[in-house]
Amino acid sequence: MVPVETEARVETEWFEHPVGQILDVPPHPSPRYYLWQCARTSENASEGQLRQLGELFDLPEVDRGVVIGHIYTWAYHQVY
Repeated sequence: MVPVETEARVETEWFEHPVGQILDVPPHPSPRYYLWQCARTSENASEGQLRQLGELFDLPEVDRGVVIGHIYTWAYHQVY
């Protein structure tokens, strides 16, 4: 786990997860994707800050959700 600070000063911890091992993050609509990374951000992270996280890490596809009071971003990596 490596803490990262973006220009928007959102402190983030990144994790790598096998499929389905992260709280209640929904599965990707396509079975050809699996969960790749997840970032835990502060509760008051804005939409723009979450988007900036996605751009910063060049994530293939980013969505967001609220899980247990924290805003998360997650990326799904395509299975080839």
